[in-house]
Amino acid sequence: MAKTLSLFALILFFLSGCGQVETPEKKKIIVWLELREQQREIIKEAQSLFSKKHPEADISVEIVPFQAEKDLLLKGEVSKPDIFMGINDWLSELISREIIADFPSDSRNQDFYPQTVDSLYQEGKLWALPYSFEYLAMFYYKDITPPKNLTDLEKLRQTPENPVVAYDMYNFYYHFPFLTDFFDGKFGLPMLFSPQMEQSISSIRRLVETGIMPPDCSYDQARNLFSSKKASIFITGPWDIESFKDQNIGIAPIFSFTDRKSRPFLGIKCFYISKNSRNQDLSREFLYTMLSEKFQQRLLKLRVPPANKKVVIGDDPFLKFYFENLPFTYPLPGGPEMATVWSAGKALLYLTLHDKQEFAQATEKISHEIDQNSP
Repeated sequence: MAKTLSLFALILFFLSGCGQVETPEKKKIIVWLELREQQREIIKEAQSLFSKKHPEADISVEIVPFQAEKDLLLKGEVSKPDIFMGINDWLSELISREIIADFPSDSRNQDFYPQTVDSLYQEGKLWALPYSFEYLAMFYYKDITPPKNLTDLEKLRQTPENPVVAYDMYNFYYHFPFLTDFFDGKFGLPMLFSPQMEQSISSIRRLVETGIMPPDCSYDQARNLFSSKKASIFITGPWDIESFKDQNIGIAPIFSFTDRKSRPFLGIKCFYISKNSRNQDLSREFLYTMLSEKFQQRLLKLRVPPANKKVVIGDDPFLKFYFENLPFTYPLPGGPEMATVWSAGKALLYLTLHDKQEFAQATEKISHEIDQNSP
């Protein structure tokens, strides 16, 4: 009788599911990003590979514009994603608001170009992983010799209708390389009100007065002048490379007003992990997969400079330029004060170059407005 009961119990044991592979409990990972469709396809492939290795991962990618994403995160009005794409100059604010988690020490953190990852460290911790990088350069038609200084520029002088150089002249991001000719390396509002800033504006004003630059120019106007070959030089970034199908276009460092080398801001698109994520470890592993050499190599075909240093660069002259000149950049500074720097810098350039106000008068007006708007 006892043997019969034991046999019956054994049968029930097997029927209850013994030996079956249990389906792992799904762990939801929400990713926010803003990328071109071709780049999203690469991420989908990384997602597929990762899901095979980690069947417990349920990854969902949502397209959220950068600025809207940042506003939502800072306001805390939405359930935060596990992973989100951002820019390196968001870092200080995200840390101070306790929005992001750090990345523990890992040998894979060394897979990236130092210039792309170093600015993502604060307080001795790594807070994001770099995806790609960008900075301004000088695109030119090869029927001219790319100018290195003011003397070279003056030899190329044309007319206001056909200027030599065109760029977004009231945007401080575009003006900054000219400031570095005189720059002392200290970021923040004092940088805008410095004698060095006054020198850089005077130099630009001279280019406008002599017809080397148009008297009033936005990004779209500059792009149109270059596309129509009315301007020989267009100062822009890698986001425009793909549109330059003309093989007669070259790339070079931005010219300088002094013997010093102009140094543009280095922008880094990177991925952060939310401090509120319930699946931080799994999210980190997905990022290491997505940012591995295998998938970063694919960015080269899209002419996007990837951050992974194991990528084989190839012969594309534009991409080779961006990797070779990466050391001659300034990482975008972060912190709440920089939001004021961008807006005040734009106002200062407009007042001095468009309205032709004296530098002292313009800075006094801007300082007063900043004081009035301060909490």
